[in-house]
Amino acid sequence: MRYLTRFQGTVTFRRTHLLLPLAALALALSPLCGQTEASPPDPLGIRAALTAAETRHRDAYAASRFAEAITASRQGLSLAERAGTINDQVMFVRHLAYDNFLMGDSDSSIEYSERLLDLAERLDDNRIRAQGRRYLSQVYDAMNDAPRAREHAEWSLKFA
Repeated sequence: MRYLTRFQGTVTFRRTHLLLPLAALALALSPLCGQTEASPPDPLGIRAALTAAETRHRDAYAASRFAEAITASRQGLSLAERAGTINDQVMFVRHLAYDNFLMGDSDSSIEYSERLLDLAERLDDNRIRAQGRRYLSQVYDAMNDAPRAREHAEWSLKFA
């Protein structure tokens, strides 16, 4: 393939053909440029382990194996706490709150839902607050505690 064209007797490069190699170089170097203080290198492979724990949870949850899903989430939460990544902790705490609810463990579900609310406060995130309140509303509704269920449902709507 020729990258040259003739224009009024002179030979010029097409601009598009010059930009393609530059774009490829930029894409190749972008992972190196993207490392900032917010995304430090992962020498222990914790990111891969967190991803594996999330995958194990998702697979077990999809197959309705909630005990296995809870185990995977607990392992992921432990890794996230060790890594100090709050957003990863939120993900696994959310899984644990809901999966324990599905297994009928109201006490654990309440504990993880309240923990989710604590993490929401640390992140100042209304979306997470709404989820935590919704989980608490579901648990209290299942426990036939209508006043508490209603209170948490109203708070959930307020934050949503």
